[in-house]
Amino acid sequence: MIKKLFEYKSDNKYHIYIFFGIKITIKKNIYKQFINRKIPEKTVLIVEFNNYHGETLPGFIKYFEDLNYNIDILINSNLYNDKVLDSFNFKNIKNIFNYDQNQIINNILLFPIIKNYEIVFYNTFLFIKNNEKVSIFVEKPKIMKNMKQYVCIEHNSFYNYKINADKNKVATLLPNKLYSRYINPHYFGNQKINNKNTITNLSLFAREKTSLKNIILLINCIKKIIDEGISNFELTLIGKVNELNIDISGYENNIKFTGYLDYQSLYKRVEKSDFILPMLDPDIDDHKRFMIDVSGTFQLIYGFYKVPIIHNSFSKRYGFNEENALIYNNDAELIKNIKYAISMSNDEYKEKSKIIYKYSNLLYKESLENLKYMLENKNQ
Repeated sequence: MIKKLFEYKSDNKYHIYIFFGIKITIKKNIYKQFINRKIPEKTVLIVEFNNYHGETLPGFIKYFEDLNYNIDILINSNLYNDKVLDSFNFKNIKNIFNYDQNQIINNILLFPIIKNYEIVFYNTFLFIKNNEKVSIFVEKPKIMKNMKQYVCIEHNSFYNYKINADKNKVATLLPNKLYSRYINPHYFGNQKINNKNTITNLSLFAREKTSLKNIILLINCIKKIIDEGISNFELTLIGKVNELNIDISGYENNIKFTGYLDYQSLYKRVEKSDFILPMLDPDIDDHKRFMIDVSGTFQLIYGFYKVPIIHNSFSKRYGFNEENALIYNNDAELIKNIKYAISMSNDEYKEKSKIIYKYSNLLYKESLENLKYMLENKNQ
């Protein structure tokens, strides 16, 4: 009886009280937790206001942890709900705050408390406005004045837009002639070099929809291989590529679509993979930017030490050669390399993975030094 006279509910924005069937709604102070606290010395605020680029967050957090920073995280609520950090146990993270993009850009980054952070690190500094990429420092110039120091990551230098930021405070994910420093984030926990699966697992990772042309090419190659009687493998396509509605009738035993996965599930899938197919094509306009910028698939390859099957046009850019990858120039060579991957011995597979491991460590050491340099040289 009491429950019917009085009831309380709550959501992200409101306290809801119900007295005798009358609902009273009171708006929460959703920023109270962020504002009312003391920030310790040597604390970095890592920001991602978009609902993508989540795969780079663990790596950047690890670099700041290695430099003994206290770490606060401010991320898009969609990323938080997508379990972007649930796979990790970082000891230096003090707080994780999640809000929607507008709340972060239009409110939080302008709060005076932001000046109490030693550094603000932008995992991304672009967002989409009216279907165009816009720099947060152009759209909200007051944000620039509300920080002691900042470093930001450029993911889209190919498009040559105005950024309104000091280029010495901008890093790319791999070397780029437009910027002096790179920081490559490829930490996904303490991964190890695994044995090759008895049933070879080939994987393509595309959390969002991707080019139909290169996916159909891959599917057709796989169908030809199966038609030749080779079936001791499985191709797993991870992400929204299932929405492309590609016909795999008769080949379901070897071709699997997972649909969209949260980050925690995504990383588990990567661990089970043997080979990763970026399927970048130099003849696809949308892929040409990845000769300058960086595809997120390669963070997974570097971090999990998985052997890529990659087009020759992109191999050098990402540090791959015949010793640590399978490289093709055309459709016939792609089929040949997939067949070779399926039949590859465990010893050869592990040797290629070890070479990727060494390259990954080199990227890690250089990236950490680059970040350290950018933090120590505040006026450059």
